[in-house]
Amino acid sequence: MGFLEIITVVVCALVVIDAQTVDL
Repeated sequence: MGFLEIITVVVCALVVIDAQTVDL
């Protein structure tokens, strides 16, 4: 019941980190 939520949070975190990395 919490796997989808965890996956969504992880994906969002990776997207934010990737965006910051591209910004650098």
